[in-house]
Amino acid sequence: MIARVTETEMRELIAKRYPGPEYVVLPGVRSATGAGAARTADAIAMSPWPSRGLAIHGFEIKVSRNDMLRELANPEKAEAVAEYCNYWWIVASDPRVVQPEEVPALWGLYVKDGSALRLVKDAAQRPPRAPTTEFLASILRAAYEHMPSKKEIDKRIREARDSAFEDGVKSAERESAWKKERDDRMRERVDLIMQVTGLSEITIANRDPKELAAAIRFALEHRHDFRSVRRRALDIVASCDEVLANEPGLSTDKSTPDSQSVHTGRSEDSSTA
Repeated sequence: MIARVTETEMRELIAKRYPGPEYVVLPGVRSATGAGAARTADAIAMSPWPSRGLAIHGFEIKVSRNDMLRELANPEKAEAVAEYCNYWWIVASDPRVVQPEEVPALWGLYVKDGSALRLVKDAAQRPPRAPTTEFLASILRAAYEHMPSKKEIDKRIREARDSAFEDGVKSAERESAWKKERDDRMRERVDLIMQVTGLSEITIANRDPKELAAAIRFALEHRHDFRSVRRRALDIVASCDEVLANEPGLSTDKSTPDSQSVHTGRSEDSSTA
């Protein structure tokens, strides 16, 4: 079963295949305006740049097999618009709509393939007929009908501006929240430093920042050395305690600090002073 696809969706795929500004795509271009119109092309695309050849492409969209069979039964009807084009294309919504060998010799074939058009058969280039005044009028009319009004343009500008403003507000809010979180973490660390060192906020504020930074850096860089010195001191104290325990006469020498004074950082004399 052929998947249901609208002509509007197919026109969007044509515009995707022939993107601006390299091409200008207009939907619903008739062979003339008024009662004299014999045929309507589902879309035409033209390259406005000489480097692209200024070629005009005409498109006939087919979304059903029956519609394609009617087209093949009377292909001359397409000439009412195709004669003004350098290339004429069938754009099918499904491979089952038409077989490549059924397409007239000069026509090309695109088939919908996912979200794009796949080239199945290339269109032959042919010299177009010079556009008549009626055909030019039809092109201008199609351009006018599909040109957004000033009201629509203003609406799109407002929507874009509002969207940009909302994005800016959200970005500022995210940055503000990130800074607050960073400041809160820093405040917690400062409070912990004050608690451990016993330094007050006023003391820290009145000290030379370079001096504080140097002290913190020194402590961080030599923290392993401090631990090593402490372990060695404790080993020495333990050795002294062992010697004193085996030599009772030495333990009465008040000039030598006992192990408790070493641990507390005070000598016996200073503790009794």
